[in-house]
Amino acid sequence: MNLLINGRKTSPIKRQLTLLLYNFLLVIFLLVDLTKWVAALVKQATFFLVRKPLKGNEKRDWFWGQKYGLVGKSLTLDKNTQNKRVMIHCASVGEVVAAIPLIKKLLASNDVDNSSDTELSFVVTTNTKTGKEQLFRLLDKALKVKVSHTYLPVDLPWLMSSLLKQVQPDLVIIMEVELWPNLINQCYKYKNKQGHKIQLPVCIVNARLTDKTRRGYQKLTSLSEPMIQQLHQVYARNQTDFDNYLAMGINPDKLSLLGNIKFDIEPADMSAAQELRDALNLTKRKVIIVGSSHEGEESLLVEAYQQFKSQYPDLILIICPRHPERFIPVFEYLTSQQLSVVKMSESESAETTTDVLLGDQMGQLSKLYGVCDIAFVGGSFAERGGHNPIEAAAFAKPIIMGPHVYNNPEICNTLANGGGLVIANTHFEFITQINLWLSDSELTSNTGKKALATLQNNAGIINTLSTELLRTLNAKNSNAKE
Repeated sequence: MNLLINGRKTSPIKRQLTLLLYNFLLVIFLLVDLTKWVAALVKQATFFLVRKPLKGNEKRDWFWGQKYGLVGKSLTLDKNTQNKRVMIHCASVGEVVAAIPLIKKLLASNDVDNSSDTELSFVVTTNTKTGKEQLFRLLDKALKVKVSHTYLPVDLPWLMSSLLKQVQPDLVIIMEVELWPNLINQCYKYKNKQGHKIQLPVCIVNARLTDKTRRGYQKLTSLSEPMIQQLHQVYARNQTDFDNYLAMGINPDKLSLLGNIKFDIEPADMSAAQELRDALNLTKRKVIIVGSSHEGEESLLVEAYQQFKSQYPDLILIICPRHPERFIPVFEYLTSQQLSVVKMSESESAETTTDVLLGDQMGQLSKLYGVCDIAFVGGSFAERGGHNPIEAAAFAKPIIMGPHVYNNPEICNTLANGGGLVIANTHFEFITQINLWLSDSELTSNTGKKALATLQNNAGIINTLSTELLRTLNAKNSNAKE
């Protein structure tokens, strides 16, 4: 039978051929990438043979093995079959940050509404090591008992089937953007231990689908349209995403315009931020931070610094590159500009002569936003779509970004309309705005307060979302583990 969507017919044969080609290309990728896995295994074997201790996450982080479906002992699963398990996929750091408040809210709501003493546990999958590190950095002691982690395997049917058999989820949540055809298809065809077919509900939370991505999917309708139809529910973050999912042919009953849950960030610890500022010896300094910077954005901030340093001798920069592989190149660039640079991995505070603190450790940024006076959120001049300004807003900091904010348009527009964020379209506008804030501390403070107020006024979406997800969890798959 042909699949009819938006007036177009997609034949079953074409769908199968497209999926076969997709799987074939993934196998080629797997074989090419296998050399990295073999190298990792050789490295592990060498360490065991010479009994040399591994460093950091090398000790138990079988990244390549898990990417190819060898979950093994990475999961600590609840053995009580009466309890329910939720699998949440987060591509990387940003999605993990958004998922933590959702996990906490689901646990709290389940405890309040639960009449059968059914407990929840979670398996979080990520694509990156930085995503995993951020997850365990954000989990408190109580949550670590409820949450396990594994890397999401390559999207091949047998690997996704193996993952689902090991995790045995009752609900699958995908944060924001990643739609994997075989993962969704295997959830649709999922069978429990007794061999009964049970369609695992797959919900897309904070769903993001840009015009560009939608056009790409529409060029591969034989692959994308069946995948879209197999989704249980999509919670779009804004009208554009909502309209693009409609254009993809999703059943309107499966689509909700809910809003952006990233506004529901946990309250910032202002006292801890002040303590950190004191510890870094920044109490009497004017601090500008660039968070998640990309190539070219450090030079923009350095240009502003060199222009204003004589006027504001207590000025200091904090630079946090987005990717660890840029820590060394950024350090070399800064020193080439005759700047006094302190690596935060090597020193606990700035000297009076320090020009730049370099955040060269992952996981620092969310706290460092709390010590600044002005926050520049990166990826917005480098045409990377701009990173999330929410963490800076939570600390009541005035925020400036470049013109490229397509990753978080509704967040940036909402903060800008609320008076807490300024979009600088040119380098001149950027430097002019920085000078305005440096020269007027009251204006700077008021702009930051507006950022926080806007954030607070738009929070609360997570309450509705958790209610919807728990309803799905309790209504679907009641026999999934029978």
